[in-house]
Amino acid sequence: MDTYRIDIAGQLGVFDSPHWCQRSVDGDGTVHRWLPVIEYSALRNGSVHRYGLLDTGAWHADYADQKRVMPESSAYGFFALLETPFREIVTIIRDSVERVGLPDHITATFPLDWIVENALAQGSYWASCAEQWLEEGYPPNEAIAGLLPRNRVITKWRNGRLNEIFRAEEADSKKG
Repeated sequence: MDTYRIDIAGQLGVFDSPHWCQRSVDGDGTVHRWLPVIEYSALRNGSVHRYGLLDTGAWHADYADQKRVMPESSAYGFFALLETPFREIVTIIRDSVERVGLPDHITATFPLDWIVENALAQGSYWASCAEQWLEEGYPPNEAIAGLLPRNRVITKWRNGRLNEIFRAEEADSKKG
């Protein structure tokens, strides 16, 4: 568990909300306190998805039975978010965190990169949705770039990064 997650877990431990409820983590059966934060209706089929934080500081997707959450390693429950433009999802996350009363920095813990990376690795409908996010301006990282080496957005990003590196080197050599 990284230090940032420990910090979030500590903050959640003292966060008072009437929305806390019990959830079992599917697969291991451990029971935790779970705070529902985001409710999202999927564009494709209208199904309602809920995302929240376990008392450990990790984001989890809730099952429809509202008794269990998906294991932390399961990105699939988050894929429906990819059907909506990423800027809208960011707004939904920010608004939901604020509505629940959590500190604003909690928004940065939402696992957007992880969702995109896992969708791309699947090579399915969800991968095409993740690629659409990139087309809309979602900023890539090295893991995403490794999954889409020939994508035009990735090529442009890599070229810009290299130009920045060598422009900095050129500026340093002119100073000397």
